Amino acid sequence: MAEGRPGGDTAKCPGQEERSPGQVLAGSGYCKWFNVRMGFGFISMTHSEGRSVEPPLDVFVHQSKLVMEGFRSLREGEHVEFTFKRSSKGLESLRVTGPGGGPCSGSERRPKGKAPPPKRKPKGDRGAASPSSSQDPRLPRDDTHSSSPEDTPPTSQRRRTPRD
Repeated sequence: MAEGRPGGDTAKCPGQEERSPGQVLAGSGYCKWFNVRMGFGFISMTHSEGRSVEPPLDVFVHQSKLVMEGFRSLREGEHVEFTFKRSSKGLESLRVTGPGGGPCSGSERRPKGKAPPPKRKPKGDRGAASPSSSQDPRLPRDDTHSSSPEDTPPTSQRRRTPRD
C-alpha cells in the first residue's frame, strides 16, 4: 500500500517535494556566499524542478563540484544551475554550472598563499658574478676589453686547516 494520506493518495502539499536520500534533482539559484580560501559555500535555491521555491533553500557547494576552468570558485550573487541530492547533512550540490549549462564565471578573489621564501644571497666570493655578467643585460655588451689573468685582481681564498 502506498504511503501518504489515508486511502493511498500520494499527493504532495504545494511547494513540498518528496526527496529520497539518493534521488538527484535539478535546481537553480544564486550564490549566497563562497569562501575561496576554504573552497566551499552555499547556494540559495530559488527554483527546483521548474517550480519556484519560497523561501529559498540553502544548498551546500564544494569547489570540486564547479564546472569551470582554472581556479574554481563562485562570486557572491552569481546565478547558477545545479543538480543536488539530500544527504545526512542537508542539501548538497553534485554539479554546478552557469546559466544554460555553461561554465561558472567565478570569483575574482584568489586565496592568499604563503609568501615565497626569500632568495638566498651568495656568501663571500662563492657564486659572485663576473664583471661582464654584472652589467645590465639590456645594455649592449662591450667586448673590446678582454681581461687577462694579469689584469684581474686576485680573489681572496681561505685556506683549509687540516683536521687532526
